[in-house]
Amino acid sequence: MNTLQNSSGLRAGWMLRAGAFLLTLILIYLALVCATPLLPRGSLDKNLKDASELLSREGRYRMPFGQMPVLDNGADAIMINIAGSLDADEPVRSGLLTMISYAPDDKNISDPVLDLKNFTEGKATATRSYARYWHGYIAFLRPMLSIMTLSNVRKISFFLQMFLFSLTIVLLSQKISVGVAIGFAVSMALADFPVLAFCLEYSDVFVIALSAMLVVLYRSSRDEESLVTLFLLCGSLTVFIGFGGLTAPMTVLCFPLLALILMDMKQEPFCCDWAYIKKFIRLGSVWAAGYILTWAAKWVLAGLTLDAIQQIVYRTGNAESFTLFDRLLAIAKNIYILLPFSAVPSESTARVALHQMLAGVSGAENLSLWEKFVFSIENVYNIFPFSVIAGVVLAALVVLLYVAWLTPMVIFREKRRHFGTLGYFFIACLFLVPYAWLFVTANHSSIHCVFTFRNQIPSVWLFLILPHIMRPSPENDAMFRRH
Repeated sequence: MNTLQNSSGLRAGWMLRAGAFLLTLILIYLALVCATPLLPRGSLDKNLKDASELLSREGRYRMPFGQMPVLDNGADAIMINIAGSLDADEPVRSGLLTMISYAPDDKNISDPVLDLKNFTEGKATATRSYARYWHGYIAFLRPMLSIMTLSNVRKISFFLQMFLFSLTIVLLSQKISVGVAIGFAVSMALADFPVLAFCLEYSDVFVIALSAMLVVLYRSSRDEESLVTLFLLCGSLTVFIGFGGLTAPMTVLCFPLLALILMDMKQEPFCCDWAYIKKFIRLGSVWAAGYILTWAAKWVLAGLTLDAIQQIVYRTGNAESFTLFDRLLAIAKNIYILLPFSAVPSESTARVALHQMLAGVSGAENLSLWEKFVFSIENVYNIFPFSVIAGVVLAALVVLLYVAWLTPMVIFREKRRHFGTLGYFFIACLFLVPYAWLFVTANHSSIHCVFTFRNQIPSVWLFLILPHIMRPSPENDAMFRRH
């Protein structure tokens, strides 16, 4: 019997309780962001200056290993600037509008690290609002910077994530299998874990994702009502604590979903039928409701509904008339960044040439499909070094060999596997969820591919554990032998 209880749908009473729960969360968020400016500053000014000096030495984009990963000090500078600019005299306005202090006469006003430097040196004479996000992290970052330096904040972030990660690995090994735990560790390594813990912008979303996984793995009872509460909370927290909820939200959605499937597969007999799949659709919808409504609540509270709508149009690429090709290119860039030998996409002529090569412009518009293909191959050879091309080809061969090894398990074990055809379709759809997100948010995913690529990590983990998912069910295996 599946651990998700069979039911025709959520009762009206529970939906009302879920709505009340979300409303309570939003009121708590509002209280937190408005109360944070009232906290004593302590050593805040001194630690802000120390943080500014550290970020200035490291630069806006820190690359500890030369290329990838890219640690976004610019976003961290914005977060620290907002935490330091909170005004105790106007706590409600300050908490809702989340101002950034800057020097208006500086030509490099777009550099957040320089903005923070000017702020800490007393040169910032103006503020601008960054109100479309909740910036709930200020409830933690502001008090921490009041008593410790940025370096110590990073250390706490590192040890917290290492603790959550280690506990997740232990529970996966004990409750599922060592192979599944190893697959999770490999997928997290591709996300640059644990280096990403040293970037404030990247940390929060993985703390939420790992915590949600631990709840699913640890609890023996996973009734639908408690799961709905969990996913509603996760979707809401992704927007509140995360830097806009756009860093890697698919990890928060898909990690606990995958953990739930793995835990359910331990129950015999296990059947991935349409009723079971609908439960997951419901959980995903609840997560999306928490995500969207929490964001919308901030827009309403800050009076930014029109601006927020414009941002949605911009982030999804509709403002710039993104074509199907542009959206596929955004996905391709994120896949490329995922590869362990990748480099940061350059803003130089090579990047422009690559876009022109793929888009079929600069003289390629009138070429036939075959001529465009040859044109593209020639440009790939001219643009990329041989090592990168060889790496991509090698990665493709490894994936193809892995798929070839899995294929007989799908074709010849029809009576012995956990999943039927419908189940495999469900797994395929779950695999594609992060890529659907990248497709929809094409503009944002293309511009910020150096961190949005981590949305793919659940898909990588799912791909790596397919042998576990397709292994024979003990009960079905016994029936197969009897027949």
